[in-house]
This record gives sequence, structure tokens and C-alpha cells, in this order.
Amino acid sequence: MPQLSSEFKELFAKEYPNEANALFQCLEETSPSYAIRLNAVKSERYGYSLDHLQIEAAVPWYKGGFTLTERPVFAWDPLWHAAGYYVQEASSQAISQVKSLLPSEPIKALDLCAAPGGKASLLSSILPNGSLLIANEPIPKRASTLVENIAKWGYPETIVTSVFPEQLASCGILFDLILVDAPCSGEGMFRKSISAREDWSLDTVALCSSRQKKILDSAFDMLRPGGLIVYSTCTFNRKENEEQVAYLHSKRCDEVALEIPTEWNWVQTSTSSYHLFPHRLNGEGLFFAVLRKNAKCGEKRLKDLSKIATQSPKVPYKDWIHDDRFRSGAIYALEGGVHFLMSESVECAYRSLCQSDIKPIFAGIPLTEKKGNGEIPHSLLPLSMQFSMGAFDSCSLEYEDALRYLSGAALSIESKQRGLVTLTYQGIPLGFGNRVGQRINSYYPKSYRLKLLP
Repeated sequence: MPQLSSEFKELFAKEYPNEANALFQCLEETSPSYAIRLNAVKSERYGYSLDHLQIEAAVPWYKGGFTLTERPVFAWDPLWHAAGYYVQEASSQAISQVKSLLPSEPIKALDLCAAPGGKASLLSSILPNGSLLIANEPIPKRASTLVENIAKWGYPETIVTSVFPEQLASCGILFDLILVDAPCSGEGMFRKSISAREDWSLDTVALCSSRQKKILDSAFDMLRPGGLIVYSTCTFNRKENEEQVAYLHSKRCDEVALEIPTEWNWVQTSTSSYHLFPHRLNGEGLFFAVLRKNAKCGEKRLKDLSKIATQSPKVPYKDWIHDDRFRSGAIYALEGGVHFLMSESVECAYRSLCQSDIKPIFAGIPLTEKKGNGEIPHSLLPLSMQFSMGAFDSCSLEYEDALRYLSGAALSIESKQRGLVTLTYQGIPLGFGNRVGQRINSYYPKSYRLKLLP
């Protein structure tokens, strides 16, 4: 690793003199931390084990989060591919503390800068049951990674969009909760990334600060009066953190206090602002703050929605879903002829987006996709939390065959049955295969396939 920039050290020492020496020593002399976050819904349903991971301790601020003593090759773990857990360092799991501020009834939530999907999937785990989540990422390449992680995580009331924040603000949807995990100078990556150290400069900090304010302007416009905004970065300096909180405060947002145990070793810098410094805890670092939009702020009128034609596929799809609320949902065809099944809240948001010429790239439950001249169940359907395991025959795979399936290889079997089969590992679905003669052909998406086997 290159040495820390002298400009960075001078800035941090000026802003946090009591923390500086300990932080510099931590960044220069210690190794990165690693953690995972359990998919609670899938864990409860399928009962798989994480005993193969070198778990060190529980993450204090998130039930289901665990730090690891070493980083395995996650690509060689079928449970990771099936979203049995998500790789997310411990500091980033701290935003889960906003759960104590949420109501019990469903809400509309937005992750405005969502790729690669860690905080979006975390949000889906803490939202009230039935809540809508829109995960947005303006950069197309990063948005495709977001779609993969959201689809695998399986929360059925998520929409993924790929537009700039000001475009999303034009659609008229008002949110009860908005997360802005803002693009930043990345000081929290200094133990992991050479480029993070080399690319850091005071000019980068200033550029990020300006960009963050523009993103917050759009977020403020989309937040309903009384709604919550969670602002976070993986950087340490005040210009990108406390100054952005002050900017929101100037726009008539009030800081919201959280009850944080002192033994967690977070550094509180205002009523609602917290730093998780890596020298104080087992994590890479995070800043976050929670604010509430003043209830006296004006509220925008929603647009009138024109009906978009639904398209029901000619397949017995209701047998594939185990929840009546979703079986009675609407079906729409997105680009590429992929049909998605949407609950009422997802459909309403989907129509609002389309009305504003925003085309979601993922919405609800992936139901069917084209195959030749017909259509088949979507290859990612088994990863949805609403997938009915009894809808298709299933076949349990051992470790080696699970990895071969994930690489796209055909599997040898002893069976006279033909047609689609749900392939599982430790009880959790990996995806579909097609039985043909004495083999099972992999239907795992080509773009997601494992490139290198152990």
C-alpha cells in the first residue's frame, strides 16, 4: 500500500485531533475487516448452515451480521450465489438502526445511489412488511450488478431504475424513507484499495461535496413532509459529512436522535451524526446521519396515471408463487420480453415511472422469459422469497455439482423424468435446470456464471 497522503493526514488531524494518531496507525498497520449479513427470510425458510465460514463474532448493531476471521473465495460458495447471505462489512450494516424510527404499516422507500446493492438489500430486511423499495443506480454497468444482487436477494417488492436523481424526482412519487449513500472520496477504502489512496485529493473532496449537494436536492424533493432521510458515506472528512447534514438542516430537515449504546464505540458529532471509525471497531468506517423533513414543507401533487396494458403469460404461474397477495398481482412485460409479477404497490410505482418515461429494469418478481418461440419460468424465479418450492420437482446438489451448475455445465443424473427441475444446495434454491435424457442442462443466467472452478 502507498503511504497515506500528507494532505489527508493534515485534514483529518485538524478535524479530529483526538482520533488522528489512532486512525493513521490503524490504516497503515492493520488488515481490512470482513463481514457478512444473513438473509433472514431465506435462512428461516430453508435452514442452511454458515458453519463453513470462519465466523469471528456477531455484529453488535445488526442481528444476523457476522465478522469473519478471514476472507474466503465467496465465488466458490453456492450459498453466496443463492443470496443465503450478503458480503457487507460491519460498519455499513449500521444504517439498520433506522428501523426503530419506522412505523408498522407499509411505507415507500428509496435507495437513491444503490449499487452494488448491499444497503438496498439491508433496507428490504428492516422495512415494514409490504413496503415498496426502489433501488436506483444511474451508471448502467453498476446498475446491472445491482439488478443481479437485488434479484438474488429475492425481496418481491423492489424496483430497480437506472436514471439520474433529478430524473427520478420528476416522476412525482413521494417517499417515506430515502437513503442517500452518496458517492464520496472513499477514505473508508484506504485499507482495501490502492487506487482509493492514490486517487484521493482535496480537489476530489470538493468535487464530491458539490455532487452530494445536488443529489440531496433531488432527495429532498422526493421526500414527503415528515419523511426520513438517511445520509451516509464511507469517508471521514467533515466537508462530505457534517457539512452535508448542515445543508439538509438549512433545507428544513430536522436531525433525529438515535439511542446508540456507548459500548459500540461510535463517535457522535451532532444530534443525528455518527462516525464508525475503523480504529474504534471491527469495520472499515462509515458516516451516517438521520434527518426528518419538516412537516410544514409543501407537498407535491401526484400525477394522474394512465393505465398500461397488463400481459398475462400463457403459463400456470399462480402455482409458482406461495402468497395470495402476489398471485393476484398484475403482470407486465419489461424489455426483452421478460414478464414480472407485481404487487399493488409495485404496480402503482411502476406506472408512475413509465408515465415519466423512466423504464424500470427490474420490478417485482421475475416470472417468465422467452425461450425460442415460447416462454418458460424465469431463471431467477427460484431465488425470489415468494417462490413456491412445491411447484416443480427439486434435486439436491452436493458441493462440486452445485459449482458445476453455477458454471453452466450439464450434470449427469439417473432419472426418467424430463423438464424443469429446481436445483438446490443445503435446501436453498440455486435456480432451474432442464432434465433431458441422462443429464440436467443448466438454466443459470450466462452473465452470472462462475468463470473459474476450484
